[in-house]
Amino acid sequence: MEIVQDLAASALKDNPYFSAGAGLFGVGIGMAALRRISQVINLLVRRNLTLTLEVASHDKAYPWVLHWITLKSNGPLMKGGKNKIGGTSQHLSVETSVVRTEGGRIKAAFGFVPSVGVHYMIHQMKLIRIERVRAQQSLQGATVAPFESVTLTTFGRNARFFIDLLEEAREEALAREKGWTVVYKAVGSEWHQFGYPRPRRPLNSVILRDGIAETIVADVKEFVGR
Repeated sequence: MEIVQDLAASALKDNPYFSAGAGLFGVGIGMAALRRISQVINLLVRRNLTLTLEVASHDKAYPWVLHWITLKSNGPLMKGGKNKIGGTSQHLSVETSVVRTEGGRIKAAFGFVPSVGVHYMIHQMKLIRIERVRAQQSLQGATVAPFESVTLTTFGRNARFFIDLLEEAREEALAREKGWTVVYKAVGSEWHQFGYPRPRRPLNSVILRDGIAETIVADVKEFVGR
């Protein structure tokens, strides 16, 4: 029996096909183990060492964040690791803003925001991964529009970083509307912009019958004060 075992071991040892197969089997096991270890490490890093902020398209802050990204990324925002938004990138989304002047003329301005996909930028010495996704058409309130979201991921554990980011984005959005009057109307359970933004004008330049302007101002102040 021992002779048969010795002969089998010797035959397998001298067989190049068996040696090659055993080597490939070992390499396969090693690669599978490394893949599993990398998955575990990636999961631990994402859970304990990174911050993630997701903003949906139906949220008021969604356009603020997109414009903030464009404003802050005139240099280091990259698409796929090489293209800059607002610079030489070929992956952009356009947003057209239209305003009506006092003379009745309509002016249009084109703004660029990150397109759908993955981008990278650096803010306050932190690398931020930006992913903008777009789903199929879905019902949002009273309208049918594609659902979108933008997700920001960075290293750290203090959520104050994203709070400051949102505050800065809000301030930038309010600064863009300074000096303009935007009128909204109710559509179902939501408020939508009505017409074009108009430049603000003094109340005494509006020609109305006596007492009407004062009544409107009083109603607005009462509404805002509630």
